[in-house]
Order: sequence, then structure tokens, then C-alpha cells
Amino acid sequence: MQPNAPNPPAAADIERSVDEILRRPEFQGNALANWFSELLQWVFDSMASLSGWANANPTGKWILTAVLLLILAGLLAHIGWTIWQILPKRGGTSLRRAGQPWKTLEGRVASWPEALQLARRALSRGDFYSAVWISHRMLLGVLDDKGALEFAGWKTNRDYLRECRGHEEGYKLLDRLSQAFDQTVYAHRPAPRGELEGLLNQVDEFYRQAER
Repeated sequence: MQPNAPNPPAAADIERSVDEILRRPEFQGNALANWFSELLQWVFDSMASLSGWANANPTGKWILTAVLLLILAGLLAHIGWTIWQILPKRGGTSLRRAGQPWKTLEGRVASWPEALQLARRALSRGDFYSAVWISHRMLLGVLDDKGALEFAGWKTNRDYLRECRGHEEGYKLLDRLSQAFDQTVYAHRPAPRGELEGLLNQVDEFYRQAER
């Protein structure tokens, strides 16, 4: 035996509701109102047809109800996921959780001294590509923790500079380091070693000031 389900509104009740809505002042006298009235009429006509079909097919009514609920749940889940993706995600996931691999350096290090040592070793062996990459990611991690930007691997240097524009000190350092990065990584014209060493020292000082 099928359990009793709520009966859909009768066609006459639906038509009466439509007429009452369409007689309101806001739905009178313009093209938008006419279009909206036609849309409402179509919706309620469809509901009336569905109501008749549901009364004649109680099993189908339950199946249709379950399908609609699943669709609604999927839509709500998608909306919730989209909102979660849009909301800013701060809170020190880049640097300040001691012993945790940094997302900016892809898990290669778990502390600032380790990152600094990694960059300096790269400089000492003439690997300017790695040195500027590490230095740049270190600075992005600090700026992420300060709320000046949000790190994401797919972003470009221009994206980060646009986000960081309101943080004057961090922006200036990021701009200089980004230029050295672009020159070394993309243009294949490594910045001078002294310039990269100076930028790395500035990144270290910027981090220490941020930690005070």
C-alpha cells in the first residue's frame, strides 16, 4: 500500500491564484509585466497538468518527487561548493603552522630557515632559476599570511601584483622580485647573482618584520 502523499493543489485553485497575482498593480501596463504574466500562466498551467497526472499516477508522483528532491539537493550542494570556493581562505596555511609543509613551496620545506637555506644553496651553485623561484614563493607565502594576497598555483605574477596593490611595502618588493623572476625564468636572462642575493635578504627581512 502506498503511503499518503500531500495532494497537489487543484487546477481551479491554481488558476484563481494566478488571476489574483496578475491583477496586482505591479503587473499591469508594461511589456515586462505582460511577459511575466505569461510566464506565470505557463508555470501554473504546467502545475495544473502535473497535478492531474500525479493524481492519476500515484506511483509516478512519488518517483517524480524523489527525482526533484535529488535535483534540488544537487543544486544546493553546487551552490554551497561555489560559495566555499569564492570565500577568501586565510589563516596561515602558507607558513606559520610549524612543521607543516608550505603550500607555496609545494611541501619541500617546513620552516623558514629551511627555505632560506634552500634558496642560498641554489645561489651558491649558480642555479639562479631555482633561487629566484624559491625566493618568489617564500615572499608569496609571507604575503598570503599577511592577507595581502591569496596564493594559488595557477595565478600569474600579474595576478599577485594586482591583489597586493594595497600593501605598499609588500607590493614594491613583490614587484622587484617578480621582474627578476620573469627575466630569469621566462626571458632566460638570469638576473645578476648580487641582485638575487639582495632580493632574498630583503624577503628574509620582510618576513622577520612580519613576525614581530
